[in-house]
Parts: sequence; C-alpha cells; structure tokens
Amino acid sequence: MKKTVKLFFNSFLLFATLLTVNNAFGQTPNITLSTSLGTDNAVCQSTSFSLTVSDTQTSLTTYTLTYGSTQVVSSSTNGIVNFNISGIISETAFTVVASSTSAVDSASITVFVPILSSSGSITTQVGISKSLCYGSVFPDAIYGDGTFSTASATLSADSSAATISYTWQISNNSNPTWRNISGATSSTLSTSTLASFPIFESTSFRRLSNAAKGALGCSGLVTPQVSFTVDTVSDPIISSDSGSFSVCDSSAYTY
Repeated sequence: MKKTVKLFFNSFLLFATLLTVNNAFGQTPNITLSTSLGTDNAVCQSTSFSLTVSDTQTSLTTYTLTYGSTQVVSSSTNGIVNFNISGIISETAFTVVASSTSAVDSASITVFVPILSSSGSITTQVGISKSLCYGSVFPDAIYGDGTFSTASATLSADSSAATISYTWQISNNSNPTWRNISGATSSTLSTSTLASFPIFESTSFRRLSNAAKGALGCSGLVTPQVSFTVDTVSDPIISSDSGSFSVCDSSAYTY
C-alpha cells in the first residue's frame, strides 16, 4: 500500500513538474488568421469586423496585432484571440506576432476595400425630345457607356481590385421613391427596357453604381437623373362662325 501511494505521489510530482516547465518555458506558437468577412476578406470603408487568431498551443502567449500605424496587444492561454477592427478606409495588411517564453510565430492577412471614385454620367441623344405624348415611350436609350460624352463609373486609386456593377432606378410623381428596375444592370439603359415604361406623368431614371469584390458591393454612388415630362394636353375649344350651334339641315356652317 505504501509503495502504491508513493508511486502515485511520484507520478503526481512528475506531472506537476512537467506542467510547471511547460508554463515556464512555453510551447511553440503556430497561428492562423481569419476574419468575420467571409472568404472574400472584403469590407466597405469604415465598416467594423473582427479578426481572429487561432493558435495550436495553449501556453501563455502574447499576440501583437499591427496594421498601418496601429498596434494592439492581447494575451491568452486558450489559443484564441479576437481583435475588433474599425475605421480602415483602404486595402490593409494585418500582421500578428505570437510570442511565448520559448518561441515566436507570425502570420499576415490582407483585407480588401473596393471604393468608387465617380458614378460616371448618363444622357439621352441630343435632338430627341424628353417631352412625350401621354402614354408614349421614349424611342431611344439612356446612354452611360461613353456614348454622347457620357462616362462609366470609375474606381478610386485607393481601391482594391474590384469590378463595377450597375442598377437602374425609376421614380415618378405618383411614386417618388426610387425603385430598382429588374434586369437593368448595364451601363446603358436600353431602348427595349425603356419601352416597358410608357410615360403617363413626369418620370425620372438614374443609375446606381457599386464597387464589387466577390459578393460585396460598396459605395452606391448615383448619377444625376434623366427626366421625362408629358406634353400639356388642353381641352378642345369648339366655336361656330355664326355664334350658334343651331343649324338647319341645308345650311353650311364652319366649326
């Protein structure tokens, strides 16, 4: 019995000694970084997100995050550290250095920021009136692809690599809220699309532009609107050269 107790006690001392040595000298950090932004690692300007450090070891470790002129330090004994990030306005590289008492490891990750510089411009062809008969349609397109001195939207010099997407919107007097036009996603609003919108009242169109990185779209700049009006319709005035609308069957009158 005494030998069993002594053996157990010695085993306990060995375990305690190893644990003490482990905590004193630390384990070797092995870190990976991820964000709350999904696989695209893209965010719109000044939007908050989180950066997570995952470590394969759990000894006391200091994690130092550096991006731009900012540095944040956090410690952990469970191998997980979360940093809350806000205020970045352009593509940014984040680096974390993990330091235990025995070793150092580091990892980096880049967060992309798509940014528009200009919404571009839109117009109709000169010479085609935007004042239409009641219920008629505009017989041409609204251009925005460089035709007739228009321009597509452009990315900012500070933008990450991104694509530009478009959405056309409509508003009119009876429903002034801007509504998206289904399927209208080109730089120009086509003649065939405009043919779906006969003009019964003052109606405006505009183009919304976004800088897109993967599934993320940012900025939402809009062009000045193009507006159509309805020609004024006056009630007809009927007059008689005789001043009377009573006629004999055989008499000639001018109305």
